[in-house]
Amino acid sequence: MTQKEKPLLIYDTDYPDVVVDVGKVTLGEKRKKMAGDHIRAQNSVLIPAACALLNSGGGVITLEIENEDYNYKNYGIGLDMETSFRNHVINSPDLTKYFNDIQQNSKFLILKSQSREKLSSAPALLKQHICSLNSGLCQKSLTSVASLKPDEAFEFLEERKADSRQRYEEKTGPTAKRAKR
Repeated sequence: MTQKEKPLLIYDTDYPDVVVDVGKVTLGEKRKKMAGDHIRAQNSVLIPAACALLNSGGGVITLEIENEDYNYKNYGIGLDMETSFRNHVINSPDLTKYFNDIQQNSKFLILKSQSREKLSSAPALLKQHICSLNSGLCQKSLTSVASLKPDEAFEFLEERKADSRQRYEEKTGPTAKRAKR
């Protein structure tokens, strides 16, 4: 069974937090030396786990560090992993608004940040704890059709809702408030 086919282990706990175990992952600068297929396989497990974590009430992603000499303070999680999280999960330059990272010996933990102050500048989609890797919506542009990113889909649906409300009010007239009795 390949890493891509490996199901995520989600543990049932006595706490409201979700615990997702994604298995062995190479972290830090050693990721630069990995084959592209291996990086994609690891990211294909990590990205859905991060999305699930953001949609949950709270929790942690646990990783077993594959490279023995890894030290989070020295190497970080790896530039390609940060870029993948930014591009596919949060659409924000600051990962610390959404995640906290901790290394415990050969384990690495990614926790959902619970700070409301940090999320004040977040896109509306993430303020509502909605994260999706594929919106399922497409938009036509001249001769092509492009998939909408989840935050673009959310914005599109909000605009459609506002347009519908406006057309309804134009058609029926403004709604009158009922008199208090």
